[in-house]
This record gives sequence, structure tokens and C-alpha cells, in this order.
Amino acid sequence: MRLALQIVVAVALGFFLMSPLGWFFEIMNWPTFHSWGLMHGGSFSTWPTLALISFVLLSLLPWFRRILDASLLATGALIGLSITGVLLVTEPSGGNPVPVYLLAMTFGCSAVLCYLARRPWLVALAVALPMIFFDSQFLMMPWDAVLGYLSFNVLSVTVPITGSAFLGMGAAYAAHRAVRP
Repeated sequence: MRLALQIVVAVALGFFLMSPLGWFFEIMNWPTFHSWGLMHGGSFSTWPTLALISFVLLSLLPWFRRILDASLLATGALIGLSITGVLLVTEPSGGNPVPVYLLAMTFGCSAVLCYLARRPWLVALAVALPMIFFDSQFLMMPWDAVLGYLSFNVLSVTVPITGSAFLGMGAAYAAHRAVRP
């Protein structure tokens, strides 16, 4: 019962947190997740990510079920959401590769967070999930458009970002092995 309540509260909080996020992006004059962007497709990645962050942070309250690495998971999801926001602005066109600084930022953040986590694979997944959530909106298009989007954008953008997050996890595993005798 507590878990079901935690899920319902997290989904509701995720929905209601989109409005302050949109206002913040408008005040800062940042693109992608401002109010207009949230109404036109940005909510596909924002709402599930904010619900995930809410679910994880609710576990810090004593009444709800405790989750290991709650703060690291929330931080990873926020980093993934910011990378998604930056990437959608500088999104490559014509099949150009992802900017190297975004891959390096994803790798570095994932490596540090995974090094500190007890379950590194969950943290790496939390970093990659906002980008995967963003791509899920295109599954509602006609099949030909979905195949075109998968071959154009998912292979050139989402796979490298997700791979970079999981390579960061691998680097964290290697660092753990090097530190342990």
C-alpha cells in the first residue's frame, strides 16, 4: 500500500513540478523545457523524469520505502534531464554526431555518481532515462516516421549518450577494482 501511494504521489508531483521548471526556464531564457516547450513535446521526457526524481526523493521520508542511493539517482536523473535539454538545442542535423562535450559531460557525471553508488547500473540508467523518455514520444507517429526517426536520431544521438553513461559506469567499476587491493 505504501509503495502504491508513493508511486501515485510521485506521478502527481512530477506533473506539478513541470510548471515551476517551465517558469524557471522562461525566467532564465533557456530553451527546450520552458512552458511552450513543455506543451509541445517536452513533457514526454520531463514528466517521467520528474516523477522518477520525486519517487526517489520520497524514499528519504521515513514513512515510505527506503531506496539505496536515492540522492545519487535523483542527481543522475537531473543531470540527464539537463543534458537532454542542452542536446535538444544543439541537436545535430543531417546525422552529424553528438557534440563531444556532451558525451564527456555524460561520461564524467556518470562515472563520478556510479563510483559513489552501491548500485551503479541504476545510476547510469537514471542518467540515460530522460533521453530515452524524450524519444518515446515518437512511438505515437506512423510506422514509417518512427523507423526514419530511429535510424536518423536514435542511432546518432540517444545511443551515444546512453553508451557514454554506461561507459562511465564501467570506468567507475574499473576505478573500484584499482582502489581495492
